[in-house]
Amino acid sequence: MMIDNKNEEFPIVDEMGNILGAVTRGHAHDGSKILHPVVHLHVFNSQGDLYLQHRPAWKDIQPKPAYFVRMVWEMSWSAHCRAAAMSAMTKAMGRYFLNDMSFPPT
Repeated sequence: MMIDNKNEEFPIVDEMGNILGAVTRGHAHDGSKILHPVVHLHVFNSQGDLYLQHRPAWKDIQPKPAYFVRMVWEMSWSAHCRAAAMSAMTKAMGRYFLNDMSFPPT
């Protein structure tokens, strides 16, 4: 079974996106509400339909509850940003998306 790495480090940012330090995934997701950058991508087809995905049951934030018969839906794609990628957010978003969605690089 897959699990999220609770020791993975994310940058801590202020409201302007300035990096202030680092935090582990475990602490960032323990209800502390520490501000850390996340990229969300919404993918639409030519008819304006939004692509959604099923949220995996093993995720550390908002997993599909065991008692939930139906899958939980979420946005098309999202990822945490690493400190090294903060200065190239758009490029990083494209790279993460292509990798996660198994599209060949261009």
